Amino acid sequence: MRIAVRTRGDAAAVTPLVRAAVTSLDPDLAIYKISSFRRVIDRQTWFYTTFGTFFMAFGVCALFLAAAGLYGVMSFSVTQRTREMGVRSALGAQGSQLIALVMRRSVIQLAAGLALGLGIALLASGALQPVLYHVDPRDATVFLIVVGTLALVSVVASFLPARRVTRIDPVTALANE
Repeated sequence: MRIAVRTRGDAAAVTPLVRAAVTSLDPDLAIYKISSFRRVIDRQTWFYTTFGTFFMAFGVCALFLAAAGLYGVMSFSVTQRTREMGVRSALGAQGSQLIALVMRRSVIQLAAGLALGLGIALLASGALQPVLYHVDPRDATVFLIVVGTLALVSVVASFLPARRVTRIDPVTALANE
């Protein structure tokens, strides 16, 4: 049998009164395992709290790795176009036009990747519902943070190498392979 007692203040201070009340009803009843409601809830939900923290840490690590990989791929992709930028520059293209060309292509790639990734994430998130405790698997804030981080990384990873390539002399850009 279990009983619950609502108190105002420290629950430990009420313990002797509860023991006395139970003993007055039946002196043969054993009283053991007295704990606060908060402690009972913590004991019942420790699994979700512990693994939720682990999953959050793994998610942050995965986002960092995805951002680092995206930066590397986008930066490499723009750097590979150095000769093309040299030719365009030699033919009269301005630096701002070259940057706009690179950024337009990067934004198209980013939009395609995010659309595909968000679609898969929304479909897969439903399968996580049984293991989540008071967490919405389709939390808009989390999705916005991930999309915002990856979009920012993609823009920076495209802009910095594009700006660097536009500052190179066209003859030097054409000579490098």
